[in-house]
Amino acid sequence: INDNGDTSLTRAIEENDSDTAERLINNCADVNKTKDGNNALILACEKGNARIVDLLIEKGAYLNERGTSGWTALMIACKNGSFDIAEKLLDKRVLIDIQNDACETALMIACRNGYNDIVEKLLENGASIDKQNGLGETALMIACQNEFIIVVEKLLNRGVSIDKQKNSGDTALMIACARGNGKLIEILLLKGAAVNMTNALGSTPLFIAC
Repeated sequence: INDNGDTSLTRAIEENDSDTAERLINNCADVNKTKDGNNALILACEKGNARIVDLLIEKGAYLNERGTSGWTALMIACKNGSFDIAEKLLDKRVLIDIQNDACETALMIACRNGYNDIVEKLLENGASIDKQNGLGETALMIACQNEFIIVVEKLLNRGVSIDKQKNSGDTALMIACARGNGKLIEILLLKGAAVNMTNALGSTPLFIAC
C-alpha cells in the first residue's frame, strides 16, 4: 500500500489495466483491501470493467461492501448504466435494498438515471418499490422528477404506492404537475393518483399545475 492508500490491485483497476489486475488476482492479491473505503469490486464497477468484476466475484470479493458515501457495487453499476455488471451482481444475490448515506437504494439510482433495463432487472429481483430516501422521495417520485415515463409505467405496473408523500408533502402527481408534463399527469391520474391531497404549503396538484 502506498501513501495514497493504493494497493497494486486497486491501482491496476483504477488504470483499467485488466491484464495486470488479472495476474494479481490470480496470484492471491487481497481482493478486499480498500482504498478510501472502496474495495476492488467497487472500483471495478466504477470503471465498468465486467471482466475484472467476474474475477473478483470468483475470488470472494465482498459483494455488499459500502464504500464512499455508503455506495455499494450494485449502486455504482446502476449509476453508470452497466447492465451486465448489475445482472452479474444480482445473480449472486447481493443485498438489493441497502441504502447509502443519503438513504438511496439501487432502484432509486437507476430510476434517477432512466436506465429502463436495469430498473426492470431490479424489479424482477424483488427490489423494494416504496422505500424513501433522506428527502422522503420514492423511486416513483424520482422517476417523475426526471420525467422518465417508461420507468414510471414500470413502477406503477408493479403496484407502487402512488400517493406517498415526501418530506415536503409532495406526491408523485404534484411533482409531475410542477414539471408540467401532461403525459405523466395523465398516466398517474389513470392509475388513481389522489387529486385533492395537499403538501406542507397547503398546495394541491391543481394549484401547483396552475
